[in-house]
Amino acid sequence: MQAAGTDVKTHELNNLSAPPACVANGLIGLLAPSTPLRSGEARVNGCYEMQTDQCDCIALLPYPLLLGISVDGETLSEETFAVKQHYNFANGELCTELSGNDLEVGTVLFASRTMPTVAVQRTSVKAGRSLSLSFTASIDTKPARGRLLGKETHRHLDWYCHWRTDGAATMWSGKRTGAHGTSCGGGGSCLTVRVMSGRISPTRRSSICTATRTPPRRAVSHRTGSRVTMDIAFAALQYAYVSDDDAFVRNSVWPLLEEVCRFLCSRVEHTERGYEIKHVIGIDECLIDVDNNAYTNIAAKLVLSETAALAERLGMIAPTARGDAPPPGVGAAHEDVRPPGAGAARGDVRPPEMRRRPAALQVGRGAVRPPVAEWRAVSDGLVVPVDEKRGIILKNDTYDPDDPGRCIPETCAAFFPLTYRHPDASIQEATCDYHLGLMDTAIDYPMLASLFGVWACRRGRRDVALECFTKGIMEFLCDPYLSFSEHRKDDKPNFLTNPGGFLTACLYGLTGIQVGPEEPEGWGKHPVVLPQGWESIEVERIWIRGRPASLTARDGASKADVAWL
Repeated sequence: MQAAGTDVKTHELNNLSAPPACVANGLIGLLAPSTPLRSGEARVNGCYEMQTDQCDCIALLPYPLLLGISVDGETLSEETFAVKQHYNFANGELCTELSGNDLEVGTVLFASRTMPTVAVQRTSVKAGRSLSLSFTASIDTKPARGRLLGKETHRHLDWYCHWRTDGAATMWSGKRTGAHGTSCGGGGSCLTVRVMSGRISPTRRSSICTATRTPPRRAVSHRTGSRVTMDIAFAALQYAYVSDDDAFVRNSVWPLLEEVCRFLCSRVEHTERGYEIKHVIGIDECLIDVDNNAYTNIAAKLVLSETAALAERLGMIAPTARGDAPPPGVGAAHEDVRPPGAGAARGDVRPPEMRRRPAALQVGRGAVRPPVAEWRAVSDGLVVPVDEKRGIILKNDTYDPDDPGRCIPETCAAFFPLTYRHPDASIQEATCDYHLGLMDTAIDYPMLASLFGVWACRRGRRDVALECFTKGIMEFLCDPYLSFSEHRKDDKPNFLTNPGGFLTACLYGLTGIQVGPEEPEGWGKHPVVLPQGWESIEVERIWIRGRPASLTARDGASKADVAWL
């Protein structure tokens, strides 16, 4: 990251079709073109559209910050300018300089961090002669799929519009003083986009875009379950350990985990093998409707056991009257035991089927306590399929290790990024070796390359780890901003799963850090083994439980060092 006060590299963009820069704040995401005179791409987190295959996805929305410049009544084109552009990472700004036509035009684009519904583009102009100059700020609807519901003006705004994405059955009713509306359901979303083009000085204008969306309500089929529910729950647990925010854990994390655990107990089938989860899709989405996907079952084991432990730490221990081994009817519905009107006063917007579950802060006020013993019993009894001949964990009940084809190593993901350790260490090691042997069939999947590197390091294969990071990271980088693409030689960069996997591998996997409820000094659970040629990973400052700390992992060390600053 660019430190404040240091030089920022400027790129001369001779090719105006160069991959775009990404400007985002977590809510608004913009792929900004090489010049502000060209349209880009815009997305809003949680604003969906329906694809032709009836799957919903993040919608491509009208680009809200298209700039037009006219001199002496003639509209200027981007080809008449020389373009320079750079990121200012210290401030989260994309700066563009255009020169030509006796003009020097500069724009600064950013997505606000303090007001996340706002994106701003400031434009300044310096003229080399006397001329008549005009600006236009507009929204380009051509890239988007959907339709414009309405466009209005306001005394503080040039205008604002309501946009409906494909597949939406949602309508907004707008007031001129802001965005007010209700949703009537559907597979898409509606967006309210407001643009203000305000004159700041004779040669400077700012275009401000604000975006407000209403989320869709979608029906979910549980016939073919997905591992995503457990992934979200595991991430919530990790955040609880790192933040140690008691109020947030009780009010937000615990209700989520409790619902996930109740869902898992209702989803399992009790058989002579133990507890099974059938008809699922794992990480390998080409294998549909399988039984006992190893990653899914292991993720469920971890979530159930760690949530039970969290219940104890929160003082919610609940011995069940059913004994240690729950019967096949685990997951029977729990009655609503909340006090009358609980949740209503604070605007409970959960669907009715979710409102009958007691929230964490109501424990001790007449609510049922969580069935911790049931959760532990299901966790202990969940089936993890093993090939006894090879001594490896199978991807699912019907997986044939002798005919793997393109083998997505989803089972290894249970070891990292998850934290599972098989009771028989030799089985875990053999499973990693099996998938590393098939690495060439799956290394092209960018989200997996960094994980391959971690698994190789934990098996002591530093040369293989270096190959993984080279093939899976370096070969996916795009100039001029070293942004990540989904595929090699792809012209559509900013595929965030790839850098996300790389950062996760560097911060947690290669360092051997495994966050938990204990003190951070004890988070180093694995010896530090780095790819060949790497000496150390050093992070100057990380935030843990509201305090700054440093992280140092040197190759060959018994564990990484977390030190308070």
